[in-house]
Amino acid sequence: VQPAAEAVPALDRCQSIVGWTEHAQQRYIHASAAQAVLQTGATAAQTPRLIDANADIARWDAQSGRVQLRLHGHLPVDVVLMLPAAWTVQAGPGVKVDKTPDGVRVTTPATTLDLTLKRA
Repeated sequence: VQPAAEAVPALDRCQSIVGWTEHAQQRYIHASAAQAVLQTGATAAQTPRLIDANADIARWDAQSGRVQLRLHGHLPVDVVLMLPAAWTVQAGPGVKVDKTPDGVRVTTPATTLDLTLKRA
C-alpha cells in the first residue's frame, strides 16, 4: 500500500509489479511474484496495467509492444485493465471484453483466463 499522493509506479522500471488501484487515498499495488521491486516516477508509463482482478496472476510477461498474461482463480475470472491508446486485447472464445471508464473489463465463465495485449 502506498499513499495515492506519492509518485506512481513506473512499470517499465519495476520488477514483478503489474499495476495498481486507488481507493480512499491509498494506492494498492499488484505484484505478480512474492518478491517485487517498486520504482516510481512522475508519470505512469504508457503500458497496460492491472487495475483489479478476482484471480491470482499466474503469468505476466511484458515484452516490447506485447503483454501475455494468465489469471487463475476459483470463480469465473473478472479483471479490469487500463489500456493505453492503440493497445488491444486478444482473447479466446467465450471471453467477453467491454470498455469501461477505467479501461477494459474482461470476463469469462472459466476459472483461468489467458490474454494477449498488443500495441497496434
